[in-house]
Order: sequence, then structure tokens, then C-alpha cells
Amino acid sequence: MHCKFLVILVTLILLVPAAIGQTTAVDLFNLAVYKQTNGDMDGAVDNYTKAIALNPKDFEAYNNRGIIRKNKGDLVGAIKDLTAAIGINP
Repeated sequence: MHCKFLVILVTLILLVPAAIGQTTAVDLFNLAVYKQTNGDMDGAVDNYTKAIALNPKDFEAYNNRGIIRKNKGDLVGAIKDLTAAIGINP
């Protein structure tokens, strides 16, 4: 029951701004965190990438995406992301 409520809430949070053309980097970051927490690593990487495109200074998105990439064995991608995160917020 609690999980269904969260899915509905996250969907509403993302669809309402999208319906009026205003999905923000924060919306995408939050969806990425939700997906990451629920085991959808590919979806999380996709949303972190979109969040970074809208806000290239989002060190947390680079950091989280880098951790996922490391865990998936993409060490080159992980190093790039984690280096970018450190460059933005040493």
C-alpha cells in the first residue's frame, strides 16, 4: 500500500510539471533517486543524465551516477562522473 502511494506521488510530481512543459533538473534528480532506491539502475542513470543536461553543476547527480556506473563495472564512466563531481564541489 505504501509503495503504491509513493509511485502515485512520484508520478504526479513528475507529470504535472511535464504536462505544462516544466520538468526541472530537481524533478529528474528526485526521480533518479527513487529509481536507484528501488533497484532500477538503468532508469536512474538515464534520469541523472537528463538532470545533468539541465543543470551541469549538479555535483550530486554526477556523484550518484558515478557510483552506479562503478557498481555496474563502467570504471571509465565512473571516474569521469566522480571527477566532475569533485571539480564542482571539492
